[in-house]
Amino acid sequence: MTRALSPTLPAMWKEQFGDLKAKRLLQAFIGGLLLLFDARLAGGCTSGHMISGISQLTVGSFIFGAAIFASGILTAHTLYRKRTSS
Repeated sequence: MTRALSPTLPAMWKEQFGDLKAKRLLQAFIGGLLLLFDARLAGGCTSGHMISGISQLTVGSFIFGAAIFASGILTAHTLYRKRTSS
C-alpha cells in the first residue's frame, strides 16, 4: 500500500530530499545565505553581473555565465535523474 503524497510537496523532491520539513527549511536557508554572501562578495546582484558584464565583453562575466548554466544543468540532472518518461 502506498501512502498519498502531500499536494504541496512534489513527489520528485520528496524522493530526492525526504519529507522532513525542518530539513527542507534548513537547506533553503543555507542556500539563501550562500546566495546573499556571494552577491555581497561580488558587489551586486548575480544576474546583473552576468548581464552587464557580458554586454561589456568582460571575460570573468562569460566564465560566470557559463558556470551558472553548468550548475543549472547539474542541478536539473540531479533532481530529474530518477524520472522516467511516460
